[in-house]
Amino acid sequence: MAPFYQAVTVQHDRSIDGVDVYRGEIDSEWTIGSVPNGGYVLALIVDACMKRQASTAHPDPVHVTAHFLAATVLSSFEVHVQTIKTGKTLTNIQADFYQRGVKGITTHSIFGVLSPPSPTGITLTPPSPYARRVPLHRHPSNAPVNNNWHKIYNFRPRIDTTEEPEIILSNAPNSPTRTNSKTIGGEGLEWGSWCGFTDKTERITPQSLALLADIFTNAPMLLPGVDDDVVRKSWYPTTVMTLEFKSPIPPPSKDHADRTVGLYSTGRYINEPSGRHDQNAEVWTAPCNVDEGKEMEGDDWRDKQVCLATSTQMALMVPMARNFANKKRGNKL
Repeated sequence: MAPFYQAVTVQHDRSIDGVDVYRGEIDSEWTIGSVPNGGYVLALIVDACMKRQASTAHPDPVHVTAHFLAATVLSSFEVHVQTIKTGKTLTNIQADFYQRGVKGITTHSIFGVLSPPSPTGITLTPPSPYARRVPLHRHPSNAPVNNNWHKIYNFRPRIDTTEEPEIILSNAPNSPTRTNSKTIGGEGLEWGSWCGFTDKTERITPQSLALLADIFTNAPMLLPGVDDDVVRKSWYPTTVMTLEFKSPIPPPSKDHADRTVGLYSTGRYINEPSGRHDQNAEVWTAPCNVDEGKEMEGDDWRDKQVCLATSTQMALMVPMARNFANKKRGNKL
């Protein structure tokens, strides 16, 4: 059991016919029930790819698509990384995650060079009136701290989260955001929180963005009137996840926290089979860590925050018993 930055490290093991093989061990703390969190495992793959690209002209992850073929287990693993194509500005990489010879995840990544927006370039950043601002209502210093993590999140002592009362109200049955026969479009369900590592030695990294983009509250759990016993006894495994890195991570400063981000997600569809649902997430910089700092009157802290990454995923809703059965499967691999 270790803090995230230690739990995510992989080591180069060997190279075979252009494929670099990295090895590591799944940390038991970064799990939901008996299954490693999907974002944590994706972080392991991102770490391996970044090590492969570290000395190249394209060292920064730009986009990754991951297909989760089988639930991962608590054991050692290998990540097999190979270059598919290298161009002038981007490199395409394939990385596959193996445990005891079984491929559990396959990914395709694009690497390049992330850089801050040029002041003379065409970008959608403040002060442009078309720019999206951080979608959370409260400043991290005065947002209510959320201590209601479900016990199946084994890494809950490692992360602080807050509540957004305004967003919670938007999901209410009587909210003006509800739709009817005359509505065009509709926003579905939303969730948001400031999310920070409790260990003060942690830092926001590209690897941690993979984890953080995957710890939202899933749409079925946000539906009012749904049997709470059903949703609480369900597991929401990721089947496909994409992660796009939007901006370089700014260094810690008076405007940007070192170990906290803003998380916002929406879910608009829940369909069969297996309660299949979509989640769209955004990861933003934060002006301070959770329960620290102070919001100054007239402060333009919103204009100083940048979106670090966006994510889309397809997840399922299945009985939690399947999660716990995965422990037995791990023993048999």
